[in-house]
Amino acid sequence: MKKHLPEAAAVLACCLAAVCLFQIASLRGEIGSLRSNLSNQISRVDSSVQAIYSTVGSQLERGASLLAGKEFRYEGEPDLANRTARLRCTVTPKEFSPDRTGATLYWSGGEAAMTLEQGAFSAVLELPLFSESSVSRVTFSQDGTLRTEALDWYFSPRTELLPCFYASFDGSASGSGGSYHREGSLWLDIANPHGTGKLPDSVVLIEFLDGVEKGRTDLIPDDALGGGGDGNDDQRRYTVDVTCEVPNGSTHELWIEVTDEYGLRYRMLVDRWITDAQGNGSPDENGWVWQGNEPEIYDAKGNLLYRPDPMQ
Repeated sequence: MKKHLPEAAAVLACCLAAVCLFQIASLRGEIGSLRSNLSNQISRVDSSVQAIYSTVGSQLERGASLLAGKEFRYEGEPDLANRTARLRCTVTPKEFSPDRTGATLYWSGGEAAMTLEQGAFSAVLELPLFSESSVSRVTFSQDGTLRTEALDWYFSPRTELLPCFYASFDGSASGSGGSYHREGSLWLDIANPHGTGKLPDSVVLIEFLDGVEKGRTDLIPDDALGGGGDGNDDQRRYTVDVTCEVPNGSTHELWIEVTDEYGLRYRMLVDRWITDAQGNGSPDENGWVWQGNEPEIYDAKGNLLYRPDPMQ
């Protein structure tokens, strides 16, 4: 019996060591959990403090403001003939005299006198449709005293009222002997800011050679692959398979032209192939400059209305 004591002691020691290791692992897990809980509590406290700062700041700002309310909204459809959009701006001062208080709105196009309507001053601005505009401030004058409230409103009627289109082209390209072949899928992303749900009236593939239009092809969407949706935020896929003649020393381009409900035409460059004097062809090496850019916009007569800066 005595001769087995060392073995029993060793087994017991191993069991105790295993129990200790298990307890240590359990304690580590509990410590990790406590650290996690403490971190979450600190994060919640920090968020609450930040929220308090934000709330107090907002209340102080409202308390110091001259205004009890302010708002703006677009009215009606864009005026394509004059290339403008109507914007109504309304401010409600906390204190004013209906008979003695005047209000003036200052914006990037100048200044506009505001009229008093049902306890609020309002003015209608004719914003340029294809440029950005801003409203900087409103002033109130009464008995020779002038008070100013900053507004800092910014507007982009083109993106806020008109549909937005972006096109991309994936697939393969090859060229030899003065001939260029391009095939693949053309993707058209559609966004209607006001949720009209209207899809393009037409989508056309236009071929240019050295800047001269050479041909047009109407495109039909592959509904089974890219169609569907309500048109408010949609994507369409079109299968393209074209072969074109590209003489030596020429530049060949493929553009997509999308016509919207207003008759405006949006053109996007989706492919450019350059052939040198020896007949060697290659894709445009500076394609990053134009790929994914906003479209050029033309009216129904082909007059250019908007051209984006390719570097922005």
